[in-house]
Amino acid sequence: MNRFLSLPLLLIALALAQSCARDPVLDVGEFAPYVERFETESQRNGVPVQVTDLIIRFGQMLTPSERGACELASGATPIITIRQETWEKMDEAEREELLFHEMGHCVLRRTHRSDISTKGVPSSIMNPYLIRGSVYLKNQAYYLRELFAGQAPEDLARGL
Repeated sequence: MNRFLSLPLLLIALALAQSCARDPVLDVGEFAPYVERFETESQRNGVPVQVTDLIIRFGQMLTPSERGACELASGATPIITIRQETWEKMDEAEREELLFHEMGHCVLRRTHRSDISTKGVPSSIMNPYLIRGSVYLKNQAYYLRELFAGQAPEDLARGL
């Protein structure tokens, strides 16, 4: 008799699971070139990533010093919000670094890394503070390798 009772419960559980499933949402608007570059760089660094579920938009931040934020919620599409006033003042390298940092959170599920190299520059693109464009460009290969592989090659780390 228990065998027959468990089948209806199983069918109900399956129906509920299917009703909770959602289709991925990809709405990145004018940020599409950065998402494409993120995917290209992930492949180049041996960790291919395809972004299929992400929203990127301009919006307000919680504090005046924030430039961007990643919102992650269970079962929801990750959302990156960028402060438009700051974005408009950034150079291209800073824009890429900011978006790659936020996609590090929202796509790769990386957390912040606050360590600093012996030369006084952030050891990771996942540093909680914006890396100046000139520093990012000078060390771009290192930062991208570290972002996707989680650990940069030693020869690049010594150059930082």
